[in-house]
Amino acid sequence: MEKFANKVQEEIESIDREYLRKIQGDMFRCNAKCCDNPNTSQVDMERCLETCSHPAVKAQQFMNQQMQEIQDRVQRCLMGCADEVKDKTTFNRAEDLVNSVEMKKCSAKCEDEMLKILPNYTKKMREWLSKGYNMQ
Repeated sequence: MEKFANKVQEEIESIDREYLRKIQGDMFRCNAKCCDNPNTSQVDMERCLETCSHPAVKAQQFMNQQMQEIQDRVQRCLMGCADEVKDKTTFNRAEDLVNSVEMKKCSAKCEDEMLKILPNYTKKMREWLSKGYNMQ
């Protein structure tokens, strides 16, 4: 699963550079404007800061949700592999070695499957971030 983990990290870093940093930069610039007005009450300033952070919070929640979905799919696939191997276990040392190889093969299939579907997730993330994060 190392290849998949590296690909996920690469995609997240790309999305961070393409979208998330701009969203955070917008939030910080907006926050600065909230603090620049000395005539604003503390309550109004806090409300302004909260409004400024809303798109960044939504973007982070969305990204967390997508990452959780990816992790859940990987986990379900690997659990299926473990179940298949467990069903074959007979407490025979030679078979245990075979089952270990089977687990590795099945895990590799999971990784291949996840590498195939990862672009669907990253496309969805990019589309949402390019359109959706401004919705308040």
